[in-house]
Amino acid sequence: MPAWLMATLLATLLFGIYPIFGDRAVRVHGPKTNFVLYAVMYMLLGMVFLIINRQEVLLITKKSLINALLMGVTSISAVIFMMYAWQLAPPYKLPIIMVTLGFSAVITAIISNFIGERLTLAQFFWIFGATVCITGLNWKR
Repeated sequence: MPAWLMATLLATLLFGIYPIFGDRAVRVHGPKTNFVLYAVMYMLLGMVFLIINRQEVLLITKKSLINALLMGVTSISAVIFMMYAWQLAPPYKLPIIMVTLGFSAVITAIISNFIGERLTLAQFFWIFGATVCITGLNWKR
């Protein structure tokens, strides 16, 4: 198995299980405290990676810094909206997870244009169809 595939599968597994821990924590101390702890953990891990990869810091340009900061803002905003969705629909968490996973396919279609890999028309329609099916199967309200 190629290393990139193993890393991708591991990331997928971790993305699949991390909401379990978040949900357990939110039940005890609420979403706002959970968000702060999430951000603190990101900062701690960021400092460790910064120390380990300090040579790469010298490569930062204005454009790369802006893109990295925008990535951070959009990522943390997604987490905030996910926590808000979980707060609004406590008994129905699985559909929220399934819908967000389904839209990952749409995001793949969008991102593919930015990384220079074009999807075929058939691939795009399969992605759209999968997203519609996942959303429809999990629509409860």
